[in-house]
Amino acid sequence: MLKPRFVISSVFLKYRINVFGLLVFLVLFVVNISFAQKDKPMRIETNAKIDNNVFHIIPCKDKGVLLMFKTIHKIDDGKVKWVFTLFNKDMEEVWTQEIPLQEDVFFNKYVSDDKFSYLLFHNSGKKGSAKFNLQILKYSFIKENFTLVSENIPDKAEIVDIKVYNKKAYLGLQLRKDNIELDIIDLVSGELVQMPVVFKNKNILSAISVNEKKKKVGIVLTNFESRNKNKMYLVEFKLDGTHIGTTEIKTGKNNYMLNYAKLNINKKGDNILIGTYSINNVNISDLKDEEKIESSGFYISKVAENEQKYIRFYNFLDFENFYGSQASRNIVMLKNRAKRQKKENKDFSLDYNLIMHDIYETDSNLVLIAELYYAKYHTETNFTYDYYGNSIPYTYQIFDGYSFFNTIVTGFDDDGNMQWNHGFEIRDLISYDIEKHISPLLLGEDILLAYNRKGQIASKLFYKNEVIGNLEYFNLESKYKKDYILEEENSNMIHWYDNYFLCYGYQLIRNNSLAKMNKRTVFYMNKIRFN
Repeated sequence: MLKPRFVISSVFLKYRINVFGLLVFLVLFVVNISFAQKDKPMRIETNAKIDNNVFHIIPCKDKGVLLMFKTIHKIDDGKVKWVFTLFNKDMEEVWTQEIPLQEDVFFNKYVSDDKFSYLLFHNSGKKGSAKFNLQILKYSFIKENFTLVSENIPDKAEIVDIKVYNKKAYLGLQLRKDNIELDIIDLVSGELVQMPVVFKNKNILSAISVNEKKKKVGIVLTNFESRNKNKMYLVEFKLDGTHIGTTEIKTGKNNYMLNYAKLNINKKGDNILIGTYSINNVNISDLKDEEKIESSGFYISKVAENEQKYIRFYNFLDFENFYGSQASRNIVMLKNRAKRQKKENKDFSLDYNLIMHDIYETDSNLVLIAELYYAKYHTETNFTYDYYGNSIPYTYQIFDGYSFFNTIVTGFDDDGNMQWNHGFEIRDLISYDIEKHISPLLLGEDILLAYNRKGQIASKLFYKNEVIGNLEYFNLESKYKKDYILEEENSNMIHWYDNYFLCYGYQLIRNNSLAKMNKRTVFYMNKIRFN
């Protein structure tokens, strides 16, 4: 079974930075914690504030990893310095560069291919007097250099999705007043082509995809004819933005509503849509707010040559492995109700909040991975007093964050038939942000799922319809022996290259065995390998 293995290194970080008035020193240290494999953990630490998420990492395949942050150092022409540091596979610093970007843009997201990473910086508010509100920084893994393209897109636009193909970036934008636009940016010349996607009424964008086999771009949107009546469409364009055709994704069921979709292109060049549906009505405000979308199950549909070939629905009640005590109780209750009323599972629904990953493809299956969560609160009681001094109790709820409790991993064949499904339990993972926490690795038909929380890595391995071993935990080693984690924020992990992952986040650590600095707050990066 694939198990995490820690790798040996000593790292020197020499760059001195100033982030929001906090002096941050990247210091020399040698990690000397031993493992049974006679290896040492490879770990980088830099001083940070635990509630100030300023660092971003960009994996660059086996060419290294970029660590970047925004400084407060302003320069002429409304720009501010960003600092980029490249570390090689051994987590040794290679170089540090400063790059000026527009002061009011913030890091949005990135996409990568085999040779480049494309980093998006965007001002999602009003552009004002700034020259640009969108900058794409292209980083070459081989040449280790940056190329910057700057453009203006509509004010207050949300970048829902981006794909890069043949030196062009295709951006799916959600605009004000519930409009949609496809923007095409030439990453060499900087030329911008703006393609408004014109539909009546209000529209929500789900996804975009580039069909390299058939040389076209597809976008998936939901069009609201009224507050509670919507239809989903696949709209396709040539690579230059010329409209080709529009296909409605029909459910064939009056009470089924499609929420959103991931768009995948299969080996034949056909469009595969996989997403969630609800048995109850969904209004436009729900689709705008990811927290509010409660789904009854998954659907999968194929579109080829502007024709919908099929659509299939899979209720959460049909899934075999749900974890979490509340989820298990709900499933048993609804299945028993269906039996009593002599109805099928599809007539009932569980309605869960979830985040879908991009669709993965193995030799035999399309693989869907989704993380389930719920908003967690606790109740507190306080007292107020009336005119006569009598105490009057009152209660209120405090938001504790989003509790992630389960991951669904499912395989579909090309005809949309579910071949297998598994569950991967998530324990004690609460976040104030709705973001992905599961890091997958697909090797042939093997699927590894892992997550990082409270200084531990949890992992599980699957092979098609088989579970290979149990849920396993491994401690993520710190810098010194006897380090104890007091607090943790924004910890996560991401696949780096081959069997290697990066674990990162912010930790408040205490170590009473140290004469000095027995309490420290750091941003950390650990490199681990699964065997």
